Amino acid sequence: MHDGGFSEAVKHAAVHLGINGQMKRLPDRRVEVIAEGEKHTLEQFLEEIRYGEVAAQITDVQTTWEEATGEFSGFLVR
Repeated sequence: MHDGGFSEAVKHAAVHLGINGQMKRLPDRRVEVIAEGEKHTLEQFLEEIRYGEVAAQITDVQTTWEEATGEFSGFLVR
């Protein structure tokens, strides 16, 4: 799967689940995802990323839970 496929798969999962936030590629090739939604929905989103069609490209997942800020409307890929 090429880069656009990875980004689109993550965005599709977020939009499908009604998650707001953003995905941003970092200069060192890591990806940062900020996601806001109900905890059970966010857990499902993590499952789709970890074990879904994009999982082959993921080597590590670090998760931090914080209060939602409400700053996002929709899901943006940057």
